[in-house]
Amino acid sequence: LCAFATRAMQAFAYNVPTDGGLLTVNCWGGSPGPGHLTVVTVHPWASMGGGEHNCVGIARSLAALGLRTLTFELGASSMVWGVLSGHGSEVEQVTTVCNWAARQFGGRILILGSSAGAPMA
Repeated sequence: LCAFATRAMQAFAYNVPTDGGLLTVNCWGGSPGPGHLTVVTVHPWASMGGGEHNCVGIARSLAALGLRTLTFELGASSMVWGVLSGHGSEVEQVTTVCNWAARQFGGRILILGSSAGAPMA
């Protein structure tokens, strides 16, 4: 448990290519080998008052339990004049991160949506 707790306190950053450019994905703890469960956290974008920072606490807690957990800053491209016009771009970002995680780590993927990130998950 001590090794997991140490890894849970620091994230390793990956640059993941998306249609909108590189997306920084932070990986918190977990088993170093492939084939284990990876949790992908999703929280709404800054224009709704949230972001990746809202998922770091749960990511650290899950990582301390041995679960690889990913956080990333969800880009907001569907806000037009203060009105949400759709979630297509955000869902695409979540899909891209999940597909990348499946290739990178193997195993199963669990998507954990928080707040307004839940419908995107």
